[in-house]
Amino acid sequence: LTTLYLSLTGLESIDGIGRAKNLKVFHSTNNKLSTIPYDLYDVTSLEKVYLNYNNIGGRLSGSLKKLSKLEELYLMHNQLTGQIPSGIGGLNNIRVLGLTENNFEGTLPVELENLGTIEVLAIQREGGTDGQAAGGSDVGTSFGSSKSGKGIGGPLLSFKDMPNLRELYLGSNS
Repeated sequence: LTTLYLSLTGLESIDGIGRAKNLKVFHSTNNKLSTIPYDLYDVTSLEKVYLNYNNIGGRLSGSLKKLSKLEELYLMHNQLTGQIPSGIGGLNNIRVLGLTENNFEGTLPVELENLGTIEVLAIQREGGTDGQAAGGSDVGTSFGSSKSGKGIGGPLLSFKDMPNLRELYLGSNS
């Protein structure tokens, strides 16, 4: 099994996903997921993960760095909190990182500058630009933020080691 499409199924859990050791593409959007099970991070063959439009809460795990083959990650429109983990800088093949419409706070981790293959980086909150390239269908359709917390703040990164970066969405953060 290399592709698993479970979107729009009302799915509440993906426990056991770690047994799909050859999985490259995983879709589970528009469901009722509330967590990312830790065994997902053991599916090191993953190249594309679509978990947007769920209700995934809590902190994004630093174990994300174990998914070193990941090229596209879509976690938009969830309830993720805390800081974006520094382990995200270990995603050496990532081209699209869609984290919009969550409740992240803190500063951008400097490890993001390690993402030399990144083309689209989207971390805006509601009220930002449209985000279509990052997989969003209605990002920015209302004004102001409906999310709690202050969002991402602090200094911008230099982006000098991101030669492929062509789209950056950071709008509506503090």
